[in-house]
Amino acid sequence: MLCVLCALVLQERTAQWKECVFSPVAARLALTDNVREIGIYSLASGGIVKTSTIRVDGAFDLVWNRDGTSLAWRSDTGRASVWHHDRVRTISRDSYPSLPSKISGLTLSADGKRVFVGMEDGVDEVLVAGGVVRSYRLPQSQEVTLARARQGYVLAGGNSCMEIDETSQRVLHRFATKGYVSSIAPSPNGQIAALLEFPLKVEVQTVGKKGHSFIAWSGNGYPGGICWSPNGKYVALVYSDLHGKARDATRSVVLLLRATDWHVVAKTVLPDPSAGRPSFSSSSAIVAVAGNRGVSFWAASTLKPIALHEVSK
Repeated sequence: MLCVLCALVLQERTAQWKECVFSPVAARLALTDNVREIGIYSLASGGIVKTSTIRVDGAFDLVWNRDGTSLAWRSDTGRASVWHHDRVRTISRDSYPSLPSKISGLTLSADGKRVFVGMEDGVDEVLVAGGVVRSYRLPQSQEVTLARARQGYVLAGGNSCMEIDETSQRVLHRFATKGYVSSIAPSPNGQIAALLEFPLKVEVQTVGKKGHSFIAWSGNGYPGGICWSPNGKYVALVYSDLHGKARDATRSVVLLLRATDWHVVAKTVLPDPSAGRPSFSSSSAIVAVAGNRGVSFWAASTLKPIALHEVSK
């Protein structure tokens, strides 16, 4: 079923929300315009209830810790920031010379006290309160993507992927992938990882000694982002669609896959080639995606637009 986006978009005067991610424990949504600021949107009140206390120098890859008390993001200038309560701490080369000039990915520990910073040759584990604790290096230089997992985090670089315990930094599982990993979505039970790859496809990896992989879906376009619903029933992904004679990406597609048989349950098109990664609410009932035209909400099982309040500054 194809649902063309119809309503519930954010109209900004100077900048648009570019990325959004739901809190894992509350009906709150973190938003960034990638340029100036971070906002927290409440579904209960239908408005922005808090904004960051410092001017944001670019913000990408928003990620919450497990209980939703800390929020982290990275910038294009080689900084990682963590927002806890009303204080924002910034981690950069000014304080830690070993950090790279470019951060390719990051994630938070479960308690929000440590941030894992991805770079071209591995990961640095940094205490939010200060100090580099440990480093994990890859055998060859490649841009690293990170995602939180049940026991720690999943690290992907090029055509390889591994799950690392956040306490011991021990590699729990290691597997090769069939394409270049763009985005990772570990399952809530920690037994499966859905990987959005280039050329465009979704590869499903089961972990463990007898782990195996298969291609669950493939298409034509550029990968955006992927996420798993907290109840484990669905996987949502966003990609820039290639269509027409020019084969230009002029729109984004939001796709919903059923995690039991990997059939396409629903599909909707956004007239925006640069829509951000999708995010499920903690109840698994809502999917949100931000882009140049604003933030849109859909019912998670059907991708039908939901008539929530407009998200605005």
